[in-house]
Amino acid sequence: MFKIKLPFLLLIITSLLGLLSFDPKPVLAGFGISPPYVNNDNLSRGSYYEQKIVLVRGDPTEDWKAEITVEVENANGWISIDKGNSFILPKDVNQVPMIVSVRVPQDASYGDYKGRIRIRTIPVAAPEQGVVSIALGAQIDVNLKVSRTKIFDFALHNINLGDSSASFKDWLGFTVPARILVKMQIENKGNYSSSPTKLLLNISRPGQSTIYKTVSTTRLSKIAPFGIEWITASLPVDLAAGSYSVEYQLFKNQNVAHKGTLDLSVIEKDVSGYSLWQRTSNITKLIILSSSILMTGTIIFVIKSKVSKRF
Repeated sequence: MFKIKLPFLLLIITSLLGLLSFDPKPVLAGFGISPPYVNNDNLSRGSYYEQKIVLVRGDPTEDWKAEITVEVENANGWISIDKGNSFILPKDVNQVPMIVSVRVPQDASYGDYKGRIRIRTIPVAAPEQGVVSIALGAQIDVNLKVSRTKIFDFALHNINLGDSSASFKDWLGFTVPARILVKMQIENKGNYSSSPTKLLLNISRPGQSTIYKTVSTTRLSKIAPFGIEWITASLPVDLAAGSYSVEYQLFKNQNVAHKGTLDLSVIEKDVSGYSLWQRTSNITKLIILSSSILMTGTIIFVIKSKVSKRF
C-alpha cells in the first residue's frame, strides 16, 4: 500500500489552497472609436485636411494612456495628432476627441496613400495584486488620394440674417441704403481655397408673393480646402422700416446649390449722433471727391499759366 508522508501531504494541500486563493480578475472596460477611418480622395498638393476621431470608453473608472502609431507608407510625415502620439484618457470621461491632421506637401507624388493609425490604451496606475490589466486597442483605416484635378464643391451648414437699419436720405437728398448682413457657415468640400459663386436675395413684403427687391453679391470670403468657417456678406438695399421675407439662393457656378427662406426685420435708423460725413451717401461722397479733384486741377492749371506768362 502506497503511503504519503505527512510533509509531502502538507505541501500538496498548501499548493492547492494557494491556487484556489489566486483569483485573477482582468480589468475590462469597453473601448471604441468613431469614425474608424480617415478618408479623402480629393486632396491636392498643399492641401490641409482634418478629421475628428472620438475615443469612447464604456467604464472610465481610472486614467488610461493612449499611444498612437501612424503606419501610412510614404505619408507618415503628413499625419499628426493634435494631442500628440501619447496622451491621457481621463477618469470619468467617456468620450475624448482627437484631431487627425493631414498636411500634403507641395511636392507630393500624385496617387493613393493607404495605411492605418493604431491606438493602444493601457492603465496609468500599476494594477493591484491579483489583478490582470488588459491593453485595449483600435485601428483607424487611412485612405488618401492626391489628385491633379481641382474640385469645387461646398455645403451650407447654417445661415441667418442680422437686424438691419432702414435707408435714409442724406443732406443732398441721395439715399443711404440699408445693409443686410448675411452670416453663413460654409464647408469647403473642394481641394483648393474657394467660396460660393454668388449669393442672391429676393426680398418680398410679408404675405405677398411678388418680389419687392433683388440684391446679389459675388464678393464672398474664400474658405480653406476642407475647412468649415463662418463668413459674412453685406448687401446694400433701399428698404424702409418693417418686416420682410427673404428668399436666399447660393450659387455653385451657374446653378443654385442651396436656397431657403428667412425673415428680415428692418428698424428705423437713429442718425442724430452721426457726423455729417457719416450721414452722407456714397453718391454724394463721390460728387464731393470729384469736385475737389476738378477744383484742385483747375487751380494748379491757373497757377502754372500765370507763372509761364511771367517768364
